[in-house]
Amino acid sequence: MGARLLHIAEQAPPVEPWKAIVTEYLSPDHCEHPEAGCPLAALAPELARMNRSLKKRLSAGMRPYKDTLVPLMPGGNAVERERAFFLIFSTMIGSIEMARMIPDPAAREQLLRNTRSFLLGSF
Repeated sequence: MGARLLHIAEQAPPVEPWKAIVTEYLSPDHCEHPEAGCPLAALAPELARMNRSLKKRLSAGMRPYKDTLVPLMPGGNAVERERAFFLIFSTMIGSIEMARMIPDPAAREQLLRNTRSFLLGSF
């Protein structure tokens, strides 16, 4: 998923690659295919139950991913971009988790659409 998001960002206009990331992540295709999508959206509740040492290893392994994506986020400086990264990604992950629980495809897509609209209009 990380490589896919980076590829999408590279194809986007240079001013706002983060918008392409949001649009791709919150797509019906990503929602419908957890096996090929973001492991955090698929496994977050289980990852939260891991012991402390495994959480540290997971966090260390995710740092390069975060460090690659933070510069693509909105914000006037590094602190603002890192803040935006955590806000945007936690919102997207939670939205995908919620959408995957909704059995009605129209309602699921509406949730994704609302989240996309909210994020794209908030930064």
